[in-house]
Amino acid sequence: MFKNICVVCGNEFPTERKTKRCCDDACANDMSLKKGFVTGLTPEQEIRRIEAMKLVYKDPERNRKIGERTSVDLKKYYADPEHCKLRSQEQLKLHEEHPELFDSFKTARRVRWEDSKQHENQSDLMIKRWQEPGYRDNISSRMEEIWRDPRYPWNNIQFREEVESRILKANQVRPNKAEKKLIDILDSKFPDCWKYVGDGSFWIEGKNPDFVNINGKKQLIELFGDYWHKNLAHQSRIELFRKYGFDTLIIWASELKHPEQVVTKLQKFEEA
Repeated sequence: MFKNICVVCGNEFPTERKTKRCCDDACANDMSLKKGFVTGLTPEQEIRRIEAMKLVYKDPERNRKIGERTSVDLKKYYADPEHCKLRSQEQLKLHEEHPELFDSFKTARRVRWEDSKQHENQSDLMIKRWQEPGYRDNISSRMEEIWRDPRYPWNNIQFREEVESRILKANQVRPNKAEKKLIDILDSKFPDCWKYVGDGSFWIEGKNPDFVNINGKKQLIELFGDYWHKNLAHQSRIELFRKYGFDTLIIWASELKHPEQVVTKLQKFEEA
């Protein structure tokens, strides 16, 4: 536990974070709205500081060096999955034990974002940056480099399945309209044969099929939306499941308009 001095009101306050600068939400808002992130400056000094920082950030050589240094730091960070996991656990524990430490930051950020001028400036900045030659290629190449690195935690199938399962659970994923229609067909025509597992309850090498046969057959059903899955590599997904002994049937959402044809397709699949 540290004892810091609030940069706005000057009162001493205890904190778990040595870098925390405000004692409460009111002071955090005051610092964000009136004084920026450098305290003890007059409005004229603050304006000069901001203008000077704008010039600094326009230096391409400086930005390149920072980008390279950030890339190296990211590689070091993601090279150790245990470090990532431990860091996440520490952040979660700190948030649970001292939620007030995060309130001032969230409040200040929300206040800044609700400022229409700030919102517009940020949007214009990102649009302009995205249109710069080479910016998108640079971002894309960096991400590809990280994704190809076998040490990157997301390339660990078990880690990816665990994270995606938590995401699906947090979002309270339930069967969508198309999946509900197929569930009705399966329950009425093939009772006690199929189970919906598209909620993240069943994984095969990082892939989450929609339905699995629970009647002794190694069969899967994938329900694809005509828009969202039109460019998906269907055959590679089928081959992946086949490596583990599963046969896969793909049903398109548009086919559900003709339930009789879907039933016929399912019967042929089960008899195969």
